[in-house]
Amino acid sequence: MTSPITIVGGGITGLSAAYELHRRGADFRLLEASSRFGGILRTDYTSDFVIDAGPDAMLARKPAGIELCEELGIARRLVPSRPPRAAFIVRDGRLEPLPADVGRAFQAADVGRAFQARPGGPERPALPVSDESIASFFLRRFGREAVDYYADPVLAGIHAGDVERLSIRALFPEMADPAPERRAADPQGIFRSFPRGMQELVDALVAAIPRERLRLEERVAPIATRTGADWIVAVPAYAAATLLEAVDAELAAWCRSIPYVSSGIAVLAYPRRSVRHPLAGSGFVVPRVERGTRILAATWLSSKWPGRAPDDVALVRAFFGGTRDPRAMTLADDELVAMAHADLARLLGIESPPVFTRVYRWVDATPQYEVGYPEKLAAIRTRAVAHRVHLAGAGFGSIGIPDCIAAGRQAARAALQLSPL
Repeated sequence: MTSPITIVGGGITGLSAAYELHRRGADFRLLEASSRFGGILRTDYTSDFVIDAGPDAMLARKPAGIELCEELGIARRLVPSRPPRAAFIVRDGRLEPLPADVGRAFQAADVGRAFQARPGGPERPALPVSDESIASFFLRRFGREAVDYYADPVLAGIHAGDVERLSIRALFPEMADPAPERRAADPQGIFRSFPRGMQELVDALVAAIPRERLRLEERVAPIATRTGADWIVAVPAYAAATLLEAVDAELAAWCRSIPYVSSGIAVLAYPRRSVRHPLAGSGFVVPRVERGTRILAATWLSSKWPGRAPDDVALVRAFFGGTRDPRAMTLADDELVAMAHADLARLLGIESPPVFTRVYRWVDATPQYEVGYPEKLAAIRTRAVAHRVHLAGAGFGSIGIPDCIAAGRQAARAALQLSPL
């Protein structure tokens, strides 16, 4: 009798793998250690607010997310962010609009247009390097200002990471591509979400999979050698290392060598009349060189998405922690709220305290794809597959929700020995 395929991890990657196995009639089980499915995809609801505690959207130009929604019958519920889709950046302690070319796409030509007229900005020819840090790439091609006021807050900021260490080829290969494919701008913007937050996607996936296949609060013992079954491991790399120790100690060490950082979100709601800034856009980012502001970025949820808050309330998410400020993770919730409020009040002209607050912490949740990561990942995958272990998700090459979905489904196909999608 063939042993069932075991999926470890009930986040979006593991659920996508389970969905793919179910639709192909495979025997499987999914084991999730926590009390809920979805991983960092989580939406909380109050009488007034819809609050995404993790990612609040997925990238529409990567097809795997939209395609899955179509299969689940929820594509009609996808909503674009509300116009205007402007983003801002803190410069000299004030908010300035982020150049439109920079905010629209992650391609080097757009950055060149935005920075070529600024000091140190003329584009330099690319050099034939195998990999380099995001900072090195931007300094070489566009100058210091592009590093400080684009690469650091916009690119490294997405990953709560250090622009001097993160890999340009692992995270933004289209930037390093000397002849990238040009995409027409989507008039509805590049992101999609749901009226009730990203939890809608998690709930739809769970509903599409037989409940007896999904188990919560199930801790998994280390994988034994020669189990005779395939495993899909969709957990952080350090957790995968623990599972793989008995199978292959060197493989486990490679997985453990992938660093992670912690970050969090402070959610604050204010009477709209007490906020002087028009909040016409999606939010702002904070460069590392802006020493007077401690938060990393902020999203204006009530402006960015419909139905997140009453019309007379401004709902804001402020991000903290990461490699820039790991000490923030040690602060109490009330201290984090006070920190976020101080920065928001100064930058947005807020004249009253928040009427609602909530704090979310994501400990060791964000992998850091540092220089040399692509080669490391290739070696890890080759070695893992030899043990019939399929590693997938954040930590193993996936960047964002659509990538995690695609990786989960591909891992399922690999476990069934089917051709790639």
